[in-house]
Amino acid sequence: MIETVLLDRVIEISFNEIKKKEYGIIRLHKVYKGKYKEILRSDNMANIVPSLWFGDNNCEEAIEYYLQVFPNSHLESIEYYPDEKIDEHFNGMAGKVITAVFYLNGEKFIALDGGPYFHFNEAISFTVECKDQEEIDYYWEKLSHVPEAEQCGWVKDQFGLSWQIVPENMGELLKTESQIQSMMQMKKIIIRDLEAAN
Repeated sequence: MIETVLLDRVIEISFNEIKKKEYGIIRLHKVYKGKYKEILRSDNMANIVPSLWFGDNNCEEAIEYYLQVFPNSHLESIEYYPDEKIDEHFNGMAGKVITAVFYLNGEKFIALDGGPYFHFNEAISFTVECKDQEEIDYYWEKLSHVPEAEQCGWVKDQFGLSWQIVPENMGELLKTESQIQSMMQMKKIIIRDLEAAN
């Protein structure tokens, strides 16, 4: 009830006023993540949305898989390549995805089938911050499909996309040299081993 009253009050005041008052901004963000982001977003600020180019033309398969893996996820829209005769770049792309918009755990993504000109690599990855070891184990099992790519919480899925599966308090678990050394020997992050290394 108190949090609901606070949120109603936040809606009524400006962001500058929020900064001057003790409304527990971090706490509100955790409780009302989606609504709170809308409140703080400036009309002059552009959204930053990851866009994924699937070089193996398996975009739709990948999206369907990710929607099963992550909670609070859905496909918003999907469009397919038009007639190949329209442009030479469309040759061989009939039935493939030219634009898809989807959400994973509430975060917006855009994706397409682009052909073999570009492929994912480890220079870009998505970090999954997990609340406990059970979550780490779950996402590790779902997203690690290339054993040789496993290192220090990093995995690569069957579509070539890299992920970092880590505890949400990773910084607190790497405060000592012994903890860092322990982590460097790991593939999947084991929270209890990092705690024991402290």
